[in-house]
Amino acid sequence: MRPAYAPYLDFLETAKYAYPFMRDISMKGGMITRLECQSGLFQNTHNPMLFLLDFSQRRYLSMSPLIQPVLGYSSQYVIDGGIDLILEKYHPDDGRIYFDDIFFKNIEFLRRQPVETHPGFCFSYNYRFKNRKGEYRTILQRFTMIRSAPDGTPLLMMASLADITHFKKEGKIIHTIERMNGHELELLYKHTYFHRPEERVMSKRELEVLKYITDGLSSKQIADKMALSIYTIHNHRKNMLEKTNCKNTAELLYFAIEHGLL
Repeated sequence: MRPAYAPYLDFLETAKYAYPFMRDISMKGGMITRLECQSGLFQNTHNPMLFLLDFSQRRYLSMSPLIQPVLGYSSQYVIDGGIDLILEKYHPDDGRIYFDDIFFKNIEFLRRQPVETHPGFCFSYNYRFKNRKGEYRTILQRFTMIRSAPDGTPLLMMASLADITHFKKEGKIIHTIERMNGHELELLYKHTYFHRPEERVMSKRELEVLKYITDGLSSKQIADKMALSIYTIHNHRKNMLEKTNCKNTAELLYFAIEHGLL
């Protein structure tokens, strides 16, 4: 599979992004630990598998040995296999979403930001990855770009991988961009991708809740009318926002009108 983002790697190679700071990267085993201590990216991640990916050289510079119990491959095997190996193991549907859409959204976002601020943003998304046994594991990847060229082109990624197979239900990919403010993360962007189009369709109950929202009823009033708990109504609201990728009720109502749901 040669994804749409492959030309980006070709561009980096032909553009010869060989800046002095890239030659200063150490291959010593303690590098990952030192970088982890310098960043708030992994503070809330349990047993993360860390790696460094150098886009300009199209290779992994370092990778945590914790990757082997989850993926079945040693860190050195993945380093030697490089990006091509990883591309082969992505679930085809998830690979298309990331490499043809999410990847470019991240690049476009970074190019709008001052280069010196790039390490302060955290990008996250989940995907399915085939392990050595041929089983798909659901992985949550969180990363930051710790080196970018003066023109804003991201070059060096530091990332964590966490196996969330037992916690993540199938059916969607959630992509987020956050700003790291000390020990807190500020959500700047969120988008949900569904594997199957029918999963985005609102249920009859959700449409009923939507109509009551349009009538100006509060969640408590809707709950009373429908003989449901207010928590169920809140959950319906949350699901509708996720299915439509709307940020708030106002956007949801505008979406509903534009798409003839009301």
